[in-house]
Amino acid sequence: MGVSDVLSTLWKYSACITFPTLSFAAIFADWNHTRKWKASQKVESISEIKESEN
Repeated sequence: MGVSDVLSTLWKYSACITFPTLSFAAIFADWNHTRKWKASQKVESISEIKESEN
């Protein structure tokens, strides 16, 4: 199997490799952003509760 065969195989399956990889990256980025946003909302709500108690 030469270099051209490897490149040909990669080109042939590029959609099968690229689409799932980009989909996973987008889902992971969204999940990570949402996780950080929820954590910041939780901290804000706790600080608001403490301020209202005083």
